[in-house]
Amino acid sequence: ARGLVEPAEIDRYEAQVASGFDLGYAAFLAGVDRRRPPRWFAERQSPFLAFSTLRPRAEKLHLCFLSAEYPPAPVDGIGRVVHELATGLGHIGHEVHVLTRAEEDRVGFEDDVWVHRLTTRSHPLPEGLNAPKAQWDQAATARDEALRIHAGRALDLVQSPNWNSEGIAVLLDGRLELVIGLYTPLATVANIDSPLAARLAADDPDLAGLLGEEQLTYRRANHFLACGPAILSEIETAYGLTLDPSRCGTVNHGLSDWTGPVEPERWPGRVNVLFVGRLEDRKGIDTLLAAIPDVVSACPDVGFSIAGEDTRPMADGLTHRQRFELSPTWPAVADHVRFLGRVDDIERERLYAGCDVFVAPSRYESFGLILLDAMMAAKPVVACDVGGMAEIVADGETGFLVPVADPARLAAAICTLVSSSERRRDMGEAGRERYERLYRAETMVTAANRFYDTILGRRTADWRLDGSSGSEGPVASTAVAIPVAASRVPEVVAAPGAPESKPQLRNFPSGLPERLRCPSCRSPLEVVPWTLTVEGEVKTGRLRCPRDGTVGRVEQFKVDLVSTPSPGPRPAVPLVVPALGERRIRAADPTVTREGSWLEGTDGLLVSLGTVGDALVLEAECTDATVRLLRQPAGGIADVFVDGLPVASVDLFQPEGSQMVTVPVVEDLPLARRHLAVRARGQRHSDSAGNTIAVAELVLSGPLGLDTPFARPEPLNRGNPYSPALDRWLGSVPEGEPVLEVGGGDRRRCRPGQLNMELLHFELPDLYGDIHAIPFADDSFAATWTQAVFEHVADPQAAADELIRVTRPGGLILTEAAFMQPLHAVPSHFFNATTWGLRHVFRSCEVLEADWFGDISFTVEWLLSAVGLTAKVDRAELAELLERLRSYDALVSHEELRPAASAVVLVARKPA
Repeated sequence: ARGLVEPAEIDRYEAQVASGFDLGYAAFLAGVDRRRPPRWFAERQSPFLAFSTLRPRAEKLHLCFLSAEYPPAPVDGIGRVVHELATGLGHIGHEVHVLTRAEEDRVGFEDDVWVHRLTTRSHPLPEGLNAPKAQWDQAATARDEALRIHAGRALDLVQSPNWNSEGIAVLLDGRLELVIGLYTPLATVANIDSPLAARLAADDPDLAGLLGEEQLTYRRANHFLACGPAILSEIETAYGLTLDPSRCGTVNHGLSDWTGPVEPERWPGRVNVLFVGRLEDRKGIDTLLAAIPDVVSACPDVGFSIAGEDTRPMADGLTHRQRFELSPTWPAVADHVRFLGRVDDIERERLYAGCDVFVAPSRYESFGLILLDAMMAAKPVVACDVGGMAEIVADGETGFLVPVADPARLAAAICTLVSSSERRRDMGEAGRERYERLYRAETMVTAANRFYDTILGRRTADWRLDGSSGSEGPVASTAVAIPVAASRVPEVVAAPGAPESKPQLRNFPSGLPERLRCPSCRSPLEVVPWTLTVEGEVKTGRLRCPRDGTVGRVEQFKVDLVSTPSPGPRPAVPLVVPALGERRIRAADPTVTREGSWLEGTDGLLVSLGTVGDALVLEAECTDATVRLLRQPAGGIADVFVDGLPVASVDLFQPEGSQMVTVPVVEDLPLARRHLAVRARGQRHSDSAGNTIAVAELVLSGPLGLDTPFARPEPLNRGNPYSPALDRWLGSVPEGEPVLEVGGGDRRRCRPGQLNMELLHFELPDLYGDIHAIPFADDSFAATWTQAVFEHVADPQAAADELIRVTRPGGLILTEAAFMQPLHAVPSHFFNATTWGLRHVFRSCEVLEADWFGDISFTVEWLLSAVGLTAKVDRAELAELLERLRSYDALVSHEELRPAASAVVLVARKPA
């Protein structure tokens, strides 16, 4: 199509677009003369893709990025990431605009992106906003252009970096959906950069205004896109706030591969150590310059190439380079150091290609694109163990991580690499492999596309790059981009449409879904399936009340009437996935690879003290996966990765006791071999006693079949054992009759007809609900029972009335409750019961049995433990005492035990 439209026509079209007139994207593509596509895109084999991808409007996102810097002008990290992301999304057919600063207004079509180069216009400051006028003018100019684009063709999303609060005017306007890209926060830089720190100490009003704007952005924005867990933690620490995890996505930055035709710039006769970055405190140049004399002394063949502008004076008026060249150590190292100033992209690539070691001693980096450049060029790296750098560098494998501002440790790490060409080669090759696996541009583009889809309720990432619809079949596997718990859009479809059979809720006996009721008004609930198995089981969906709307949800086959469900984007027709089975792998299983130091606990539990580098890795096929982790008073923070991308961060601290939590990490992906990793972050809640990470199990799901490792879920009980009384009475209920257990804990007994309803979100229950408002119609169950529940019920009478209501006339109600047991499961331990108390709350029923159990020695031992004596008394002395107590149990008759029994039991029958 090239040449069919004269250049003058293209100029006229740009003028019309600039004035708001849109001739249509596809019409323009017929005549535009393109610049070269990114290299990763050109590598694809399809000749159609070499030109670009045209999508139908329904499969296309309309996106706008704000970036003060954009090529071909020199750019730093933010401008480089925005360029990679914008061009990548443009090349796969989305309509992308970038708004950037310029000396004259111009709209051009560059690398499949509409680039709006804008001169800054004056705007009045909003009342009450304390912001530098020049910064506000830039933000408001970008807002005006974004709204102009939106008026011609509605924008789906605007994305702006947190740095310099470029999106503040869009945020305050409120008419456009805004995503904040998270980079190093200003508050962090202000504390580690000398000039900014001086301004902060002097209460500089402009700096205070920028800090206030950034904090306002974090509190008001609806969506955040982070490059990893570290930046989220840094922002929360720097500004003393908490970012809602449901509003946050994580996508690794990625770069196009520039290696291959680049001619390396070497330093003959030297083992060349490269630094690239501004010569300022934040980049740690002072730490490197302080380390150089020790390295030169130990390794005389070393050379240091330092690329980056050196224009920022410190408090004494000198730059870092000037300080170093005036220092007493300079004459001894002058032949080993070359300052290159700021270099262009071509020279930068030549420097990376020609160096032997790359060093990045930054005091903080939210990510560290410079490390990706080095790894892309197969160079070993030395970086500081902080921020995103600690996530990128595999310590001891692709390079070394050293403490911040520690010249001695930095020098030692550099010397280790300078002195061993073999180690440099091995680490460089490992770094290249890590780049290809985790940090390529196309990986970032696909992951970001999925994040935008999640926000918008779309499925454009599944649209095939050959132009066909993703609904025609499975799509290629891609890494998860965001916490799966936030996702509401299944990512793979086995077949379009829904099964012909009526949708079923897993483990719900026939007829029970129709008896589900709204907990508030008891109106019948409609099950609205979003994802179904081919067997007709609802995997995800919503529960709707005719009066109150959406009141519940179905997630991973579990009916949830406790969590507040978002309405979410409902698919036009339910998506269909295969019949799914389960594979459970204990953390201590040999198939799980241990990195770092792990201790074996009970029942297959593996425990790390939270050292950075400790990780458990599993490679296995699955479509869905969860990880079971233990919360406790010494719990730290664990990060979970899928195919190298962070998908969840879990704070494992809780003030008292311990509780197993289940973290979903993969959901509704194509069946493929995946790389799952649980990593210790080495950080913790401020109140935690440690950084401990305890991993119990990885639970994988996938299609049932003879050639797959997945089986139908088997009975499991991680709660209390069933007592003889419960088993005896339940045995009298005909098999298959519907029975309801309330508060059974983390267990599935898989007795035909049995449902376990829990208030807490354990992994195994069938239904999450509240005993004070059981979500079923009257007379639904042949039997109901609770075990160790009534002591944790705020209103025992209301709970008893609900159990009676949903039990059929003539049906059984079985209750076991704590009597002399001490306080447990705080703060939800309310009332201990006696047999008289249970008789009272079930007084409308016929009592069939009222009994008690639990030997006196058991009660006393529990009391001693509850007050901490078991940890304070000599073990031998305590064992002797307990043994003597147990010998007394035989002296106490069952009737005599009644006033001091551990627990009581009541069996009642609802009147016919």
